[in-house]
Amino acid sequence: LVRPDYSYSAKVGTEYNPFAHFHGAEEEDDIVLLQLQSPLLRKFDLANRRQHRAQLYTQFTPRDDVTFGLTGTYGLADYDASPQGLQSDERFSIGTDGSWQMNDRTRWASYYTYEKIRARQLSRFRTRAVAGGVTTVFDDPLNDWNSTTLDRVNTFGGSLNYAIRPGRWDSTFTVTRQIAHGQTLASETPG
Repeated sequence: LVRPDYSYSAKVGTEYNPFAHFHGAEEEDDIVLLQLQSPLLRKFDLANRRQHRAQLYTQFTPRDDVTFGLTGTYGLADYDASPQGLQSDERFSIGTDGSWQMNDRTRWASYYTYEKIRARQLSRFRTRAVAGGVTTVFDDPLNDWNSTTLDRVNTFGGSLNYAIRPGRWDSTFTVTRQIAHGQTLASETPG
């Protein structure tokens, strides 16, 4: 069995309100703190984006009681309409799985997946100063910064399924181990 898949999706024309975080703020201190968030910042789950995703799944059954699978996925999301915030999200994963029907009551399954996720973000550090009871927010492009985050995740797992009374009572013992490493590289703010 070989099953390829490709999907494209776009979120375009959303009515994103960059000042929504002010709604409900009543205290002057809260409003001053909220001003530190740039109206250019787009929250990634609300921002316009274009996404591509390709996947390939293969399955091999050498015997009726044994199955092996291999899968690979690549995804890219582009947030091209966001002046600040998440700019791109690129994901790659590859994995394998297998199962063995040991007898009519017992089945063993195991899997491994490797994932690599790279995200790029732009933002601006906004500062404030208070003089004579007046708060001024400084929004200087010299305070722009960017970062790239790289996550690598290894996931191992296995399960043992035993039918105590076939068709009525089943028991499953599952073990999963996940090891993740994250790294963020950021530029300095010159201003």
